[in-house]
Amino acid sequence: SSYKRYTLRANINSQLTNKISTFLNITGSYSTAQNVDIPVDAPHSPIAHATIWSPTVPVYNEDGSYVLKDPIGSAFNNPLALTTEQLAVRERMLANAIGGFKFDDIALPGLSLSIQYGANYLEFQDNAFGGKAVGGGEATAGITSNKQTKLQNTNILNYRRTFNGHSIDATGVVEYSQTVSSYVAAGASKLTYENFLWNNLSQGTGNNPRSGYSKASIFSLVGRVNYGYRDRYLLSAAIRRDGSSKFVGKNKYSYFPSFSAGWVISQENFMQDQQFFSNLKLRASWGFTGSDGVGAYSTFSAYSTKNANFNNTTNTTGIALGAIGNPDLKWETTEHQNLGLDVSLLKGRITFSADYFVKNTRDLLLTEKLPIFLGENGITRNVGSGQNKCWEFLLEGDIIDRGAVTWNTGVN
Repeated sequence: SSYKRYTLRANINSQLTNKISTFLNITGSYSTAQNVDIPVDAPHSPIAHATIWSPTVPVYNEDGSYVLKDPIGSAFNNPLALTTEQLAVRERMLANAIGGFKFDDIALPGLSLSIQYGANYLEFQDNAFGGKAVGGGEATAGITSNKQTKLQNTNILNYRRTFNGHSIDATGVVEYSQTVSSYVAAGASKLTYENFLWNNLSQGTGNNPRSGYSKASIFSLVGRVNYGYRDRYLLSAAIRRDGSSKFVGKNKYSYFPSFSAGWVISQENFMQDQQFFSNLKLRASWGFTGSDGVGAYSTFSAYSTKNANFNNTTNTTGIALGAIGNPDLKWETTEHQNLGLDVSLLKGRITFSADYFVKNTRDLLLTEKLPIFLGENGITRNVGSGQNKCWEFLLEGDIIDRGAVTWNTGVN
């Protein structure tokens, strides 16, 4: 086995004027991995077969060929042949770029605009070969190529102001993201010349080639306001509107509000004369989040190809109903509730946090199995609901803090 990786990274930042700045971050990598993704307990794992291969069974036949199977034990492959007669190579290329501009104090002090663009390209190819010694007397090879492109644009308008103990932080976001994925797979068996590996599949008997394509996008509008008074009373309210191309009609868009509040008790006047509490804060939050975790085309019915044999000699390729589309699909929605307490004692040497969470999920997106004559891949629906409740406690302390010697411990 082997693994090689090459990486290139560049970060560029520039302050064009006292109010305009720009940045560009670029990352690229290329890697090759050979025989590193074979699990120890896999059917073609050399380690697994070496542990069960009978020690009295030779590795080679008298003619120098591999002994293919252990006639005594339960090993179906020669462990030495598995190290020399199979090859799995993954080539992976990644390119990522993110850049944008920021404009400060536009129109009035404290108002800023950030425009950001990002692109991510991922391509990886899996090449696999199995010689006759590990393929039941037949050499096989295959190639699977995957590509994925992600594009994103984020525009953030932010206003901050502090006056007479009051602080306001208001943010508006417009964001668009798009993901395009595709794959192609081909394989062959009964290869005439093993030395070609996967580089000449036409010399063997071709298996059914496969390919696929999907495109999905999300458009989001977000508004959020944070308010604070003398770092003592904290309020935050937000609402977002998300639209997913995975849904259709009136179900394409959904709203997700949220609200949170905090009371820093240790900042109150009546707490200023005590030295025991460094920080004492009570907080609560409530809000909704959404998920569009389904296939890009789950609202549409799809067909798949199938082979059928009508004369016991040759296969005939036909079309069968695959997945059943559901145009009524909508966002899976989760309601979050949280109540928490933060405590810091003895100038921060001891900290304690307690949280109580309640999560209620409705319109769960799940795939329901159907009789095969109604659709081979079933149908995706919004079914059921669920609830999770949780208590969480965290206690941390600085046991020793003497310059170069520190000891911090925590319990969760």
